[in-house]
Amino acid sequence: MQQQVELTAQIRRTSRKREARRLRRQGLVPAILYGPHTAPVSLTLNRHALRQALSTAAGENALINLQIEGDGGQVETRTVLVKELQVQPVARTYLHADLYEIRMTEQITVEVPIHLVGRAEGVKLGGILEQILRTAEVRCLPGNIPQHLEVDISALKIGGSVHVGDIVLPEGVEILEDLKASVATVVAPTVEVKPAEAAAAPAEAAAEPELVRKERAKPEEEEE
Repeated sequence: MQQQVELTAQIRRTSRKREARRLRRQGLVPAILYGPHTAPVSLTLNRHALRQALSTAAGENALINLQIEGDGGQVETRTVLVKELQVQPVARTYLHADLYEIRMTEQITVEVPIHLVGRAEGVKLGGILEQILRTAEVRCLPGNIPQHLEVDISALKIGGSVHVGDIVLPEGVEILEDLKASVATVVAPTVEVKPAEAAAAPAEAAAEPELVRKERAKPEEEEE
């Protein structure tokens, strides 16, 4: 079951850029709430409270119980996900948040991280592990969103691959990726050519003139 965290928001009456900059100077984060059954609502979040809620939550798709405080003191509770979070690249402060309202009885589509588990047999023999797919799109009820998907690579040999179809899914979770797509593979180590070997290559080619005279194939047209 997904962990839920608490967060408070205030309704924002204006969405002008000048107002957004003023809010950020006060330690607040402009936000927008929307969803399939929700008309967009402009909100303001406390930056520290938002950071604390996200650090407390386990996983990227944590459910947030959002308490929206109105002008008259009334409070509405909405269940939301952080759909997008804009961050200042240098100071790493939050600039804007997109909150997506959900219903616990309706399935949603989210991106879930893929974690590789174990040490591949091919790596023990000198192979190089390459993770090709790092997230997967899944569909499920909000309460069933997995924190991550685990893929056991222990039996993976050099030249072998593990595919999306090999992932063991939690109950109630449907994966939307191509089942034949590779998640991870172990490739053979690259052999570096030593300078002496590289210098000897032209001499070897000269000893076999039939290779020099061999007609070259016409280069294929490059795909755009």
